[in-house]
Amino acid sequence: MLRSLYILALVLLACGKDSPAPTAPAGKGVATEAAPAAPQHLRVEALTDTSALVAWDGVEGATDYDVNYKAVGGKWTNRPHRGASQIHTTIWGLTPDTQYRWAVRAENRDGPSAWVFGDNFTTLADTVATTPADQFDIDLVFLDHFSDTKLTARQRALVRKAADRWEEVIVGDVEDVFHDGNAGWHTYRVRNYRDGKAYADSIRITGHIDDVRIYVRVRDNVNNAFIAAVGIELTRRISWDDASSEFTSSGLVELYDNHIPPDDATFFVVALHEIGHILGISHKGFLRSGYFRPLDIAGMSSHTDETHFVGPSAVKHFDLMGGRQYRGDKVPMRGFSHWNANPLRNDIMASRINLGAGISLVTVGALSDLGYEVNFGAADDVELEWDHGSGKATIHHHHPHYVRVAPPQ
Repeated sequence: MLRSLYILALVLLACGKDSPAPTAPAGKGVATEAAPAAPQHLRVEALTDTSALVAWDGVEGATDYDVNYKAVGGKWTNRPHRGASQIHTTIWGLTPDTQYRWAVRAENRDGPSAWVFGDNFTTLADTVATTPADQFDIDLVFLDHFSDTKLTARQRALVRKAADRWEEVIVGDVEDVFHDGNAGWHTYRVRNYRDGKAYADSIRITGHIDDVRIYVRVRDNVNNAFIAAVGIELTRRISWDDASSEFTSSGLVELYDNHIPPDDATFFVVALHEIGHILGISHKGFLRSGYFRPLDIAGMSSHTDETHFVGPSAVKHFDLMGGRQYRGDKVPMRGFSHWNANPLRNDIMASRINLGAGISLVTVGALSDLGYEVNFGAADDVELEWDHGSGKATIHHHHPHYVRVAPPQ
């Protein structure tokens, strides 16, 4: 009899080790509600080789949910609580091609429900290791002779860092192009202000381009409230039968001398944002993809806020990030060239730029829809947020081919 009890105790102990460590809800007080029922239909979907979306059905009376996960044979990791309104979460930092266990429970002030375990789930195989490194190149040309204000070495390095970040996302080489500089459309015409007068200067685009050449200049004495503007000028089409094979070959970033961000963090996100437009996250890029949808044709001339992008990869990853519950058209845009900050406020290409903004799976998916070969594993840890929230800078639209960023208020 004692031997049987000893064996039973060992079995219970072993089972207990495989259960997530209990985590008491914050602020536990006098019980006023019944403990919630256990959530149902725990499910997991792969996002990248190192991330997965975990979702479950909500239950009445829950004020919070607790998510735990672990590699089979490893220790449980607790995902920070997300609140009762969040019935999904994205787990980042997973190991590729590894089997994981998943568990979720509901909580309120009376305590937690029972744990609900999902089926074991194996993450995707490592995509980074099989992706050729640094095949996509962004060449930067700094145009000091067009301005009295020069970018510092530190600022140039931040622009280079932003370009390098996009090179981690776009990994496939694009066919090179050669501009002889003779055609008129191989010339940028830019405005400069000297002695209170406007002058038109020209930048002639010549030579071999692999894969994108971006000109960066400071624009002097501009009496406006903008930090930067970008214009997409030249493209090349790889296949004349396929509009999605048209890629940017060169573009221009202008920083306004009276509003150049003094801190590195703001300067970097502005540079990252503007380069993203040149690569195709823009009105012109979306139009040539065939996936741009305004509210109606007339709305295009009035800068309707009800536009959306229907590229299949962007929509798929919007849903995987938790966007299935979004009731509007997907992917929601603000105007012509930006994602709507509600719910994509943390994406670098949103209509408001937060200092912590990153390149989300939606943006990587959109680049894939535009025809680029991309690395989804290079996406940042960006989640959808359904409230508006204020950003650090606001995007303004004054021309469908140009975007301008206003400084923080």
